[in-house]
Parts: sequence; structure tokens; C-alpha cells
Amino acid sequence: MGYRARLGKIPKSCREQYKGLTVDRVTELIGDDCYSPYYPPQHIQLYELGKYISYGKDKEQFYDFDCYKECESEFVILTKPDLADIIETERKDIAEFYSTATDETKIQIVDNLAREWDNKFMKPYYLHEKETDGPLVSSWDRSYAIFNIVQIYRSFDWENDYLIYSAW
Repeated sequence: MGYRARLGKIPKSCREQYKGLTVDRVTELIGDDCYSPYYPPQHIQLYELGKYISYGKDKEQFYDFDCYKECESEFVILTKPDLADIIETERKDIAEFYSTATDETKIQIVDNLAREWDNKFMKPYYLHEKETDGPLVSSWDRSYAIFNIVQIYRSFDWENDYLIYSAW
């Protein structure tokens, strides 16, 4: 499976519950095999960014300890400007991919788009599904998936929740 990055949220009120605690005490408080300091029970995953992504470096730790040093996982707070930077980085990467594509690669891109839009089993967007991996788009194509991140940016409750970048 591998190390995957995610965006999620946790109520700001929860931070006080873990203030000043060590990783061992947090693990003890969480107490369930399904949860850990990088995925506490109050955390709700909003979107899986995927593999080979690292946006958590030098961000504010949610806990009073470094989750990466203690658990080899990330659990940091992102601000609204941080998320805007992620969106801009993704946009630049997508633009570079398309602008440097060879003629052969461009043909493959169009073929992939045609297959994705003509798929009888899965559309590149969510319409009536009850459970989704992201609010808008089911496609893992970065040029579509970026809109899930934009939706989070536009609809996130920055006043009451922390946006969490986690990876494990």
C-alpha cells in the first residue's frame, strides 16, 4: 500500500484534550487498535491526496510532540494559505506535465480521457453515490482531482476546525 498523504479535519476543541501530552499518553488515551496519534477518533478524513506527496514539512504540529519522529507519520495543521499553496503547486505540476508532453504522450492523454469519460461502470465525478472519496471527483487524474482540493478550500470551516495534513 505505501505511505499515503491525506487531508482531514479535527475540531479545534480537541487540541486542548491532547495539550502537553507525550506520544505514549496520547496512544493510551486513544486506546483502540483502529486509531493512533496520526489518526485519532475525532479526525475525519476529507480526501486522500495519494502517494509521493509531501506537503507537511515545517508545518505546525497538532500535538506537543513531533508525530513523524515518534510514529513515522505526519499529523500537522495546515492554514488556508497552506492549502492555497498546495493547490497552486498542483496547478503548476499539471501545467508542466501538459506543456512538456511529447506528441505520443498527448495521444495517450486523449485516449485515457476518452476511456475515462466513456466508462460504463464509473464516471469521473460523483453524482448519486452515498460514499465518495472526495466531494466532487472520483478520478485520480490530477487535472480533475485538484477540484476536490479546491472544494475543501472553499467549504472548510476554518473557524471551528483544523485542516490536518496526515500521512502514514
